[in-house]
Amino acid sequence: MKQKQIGGNHYIKHKIQVWHIVDEYNLDFYEGNILKYLLRYKDKNGIEDLKKMQHYLEKLIERETRKMNTDMTFKLIRSWADDRGLIDNSTPQAQMMKLIEELGELSVAIQKGKKADTIDAFGDTVVVLTIMAAQLGLELEECVKAAYEEIKDRKGYMSKDGVFVKEQ
Repeated sequence: MKQKQIGGNHYIKHKIQVWHIVDEYNLDFYEGNILKYLLRYKDKNGIEDLKKMQHYLEKLIERETRKMNTDMTFKLIRSWADDRGLIDNSTPQAQMMKLIEELGELSVAIQKGKKADTIDAFGDTVVVLTIMAAQLGLELEECVKAAYEEIKDRKGYMSKDGVFVKEQ
């Protein structure tokens, strides 16, 4: 395979190109840039590239910390519910009734413009959904991920009454 580089020779002189590693390991934007700046700093911009690498590493750490905190919150919810017998000794049907109750509280909080009550009601709704998902052998965060994958490329328009209408 012919090596190609546009501008400079800081990558092409090596047997393996950065993008080959990025592709092979399915690295994302932050990870790929960390690797890029690490592998080229001796041949291109020295300390400046190391500082760029550090910047991307800090952003990656921030993102992964947020993700870890979110994942931990869901684990704590499941543990709390399990300790109280809500997963094994309740039913999805009972949790559905609780969900409807929480949605009613959310509706009231939104209508009254009470931010603290709205935050509480959203949180309670997520807790109930997390418990219901666990009862069904699912993890809510995986359900949300699957839903996003389904909608991420969806196209449509906003109707006059403020509802998104997807293209068929």
